[in-house]
Amino acid sequence: MDVSHAPERQPRSPSLALATIIAIVVSTVLNLAIRGITLVGVDVDDRFLPLQLGPVLFLSVVSALGGGLLLAALIRWTRRPRRTFLLAAGIVFILSMLPVVGVILGDDEDPQFGGAPWLVMVALGAMHVVSALVVVGTLLRSSSAEQ
Repeated sequence: MDVSHAPERQPRSPSLALATIIAIVVSTVLNLAIRGITLVGVDVDDRFLPLQLGPVLFLSVVSALGGGLLLAALIRWTRRPRRTFLLAAGIVFILSMLPVVGVILGDDEDPQFGGAPWLVMVALGAMHVVSALVVVGTLLRSSSAEQ
């Protein structure tokens, strides 16, 4: 009995639009999980703005959507979109950490931005790292970015 073997098919990468949606969903879910664990494990003032639901949702979605739009523009108008995207993502990540540093150095008397325990600062930093890794990793695995 002759069994012919078909060549193994490589899994197809998602389109950039689908990769952006995946990045939005995964980033948002992971950031909400970090937020939830932080709020359960640490006493945080309800007025502490960076951990309120609205900013977490908004920034998770905007960062992934912005990354997808940036990569689409770079693919269209540059010769080295992956390299340029990684450079831009690195700069955006550094800039995104500035508010975390600002909260750490903020006025301890201001309940919206200051006086949070160090574990909360670690959680905020982790949320930025998770977003960066998910968005960059997911978008660069898209079929559009592989060209």
